[in-house]
Amino acid sequence: MSTSSPTNPRQTSPREKPTASQSRPPDEARQPQPQSDQETSTAACDPADDSSMTEGVPEADAGRDREQTALAVLLLISLSFLGWRYYQLVTRQPRTFAIEKASDEIGYRIDINSATWFELSQLEAIGPVLAKRIVADRDENGPFQSIDDLQRVSGIGPRTVARNRRWMKATATPSD
Repeated sequence: MSTSSPTNPRQTSPREKPTASQSRPPDEARQPQPQSDQETSTAACDPADDSSMTEGVPEADAGRDREQTALAVLLLISLSFLGWRYYQLVTRQPRTFAIEKASDEIGYRIDINSATWFELSQLEAIGPVLAKRIVADRDENGPFQSIDDLQRVSGIGPRTVARNRRWMKATATPSD
């Protein structure tokens, strides 16, 4: 099978693309057609005419490309930051603190005969309600002679007294 060359110099093989001058008939390639004044004025305003719309397109495409590039860069930076923060949260080691053990010696004790309800509420297993009850009992029945006298207040038993004994003291107040 032999390949034959085209007999017409304007004919092309199916693999080659025809140029603009080859696709037109010879008469149109040499002479532009004159347009009337009416056709030229409407061609500039006609949105269906593609030739008038393509004049400013390269600048619009370049602006759109710059905006898309800027948005892509911002998105990449944001995703990188989020990935970095996630890595920090996942790989974070818990911090250990050295806490010194308190000594068995207590420097401050609460005097149950002169303490306010707020000071009494700082004791273990004694909240604000029970602390106000202790102050009310002290005002009605007089000062406590010993720490064990706290058991006369409803809600305080021997376990609560034993639990807080080392933080309390009972000093006798002179009676008026």
